[in-house]
Amino acid sequence: MSSYPIYDEKALKAQRAARNMVERDRKIIRIVMVAGILILLMVALAYSSKYPIYLVALPLILYYLLIRGVINWRQWAALLAYEVKCPYCKKPVATRIYLYKTPTPNCPHCGKRALATLNQLDHPQS
Repeated sequence: MSSYPIYDEKALKAQRAARNMVERDRKIIRIVMVAGILILLMVALAYSSKYPIYLVALPLILYYLLIRGVINWRQWAALLAYEVKCPYCKKPVATRIYLYKTPTPNCPHCGKRALATLNQLDHPQS
């Protein structure tokens, strides 16, 4: 017996839409991240002989933290935009956007599994 809840079609539709939004954004963010890191690496190599390594590495670390914050922001925004709710307590999974915290599949209110697995989204039970 699975411990995952049975989702109604409306809940699955909202979760699919949120997942599609995150996947679309992930492709764009990945391109921006790789391009930015390559540019920063070229600049770092150009200035590595003039400055200490920690000053050269600092922009790379800050850029990574910025991109990580954008990824988290887009994941929370998708859950908010499609009003994804917990199947147990019927409260929204996301009530605000966090830049430092990644959404989990569990409900922040009751702690039970709120988001469907990829298998459940792709092959809903009838």
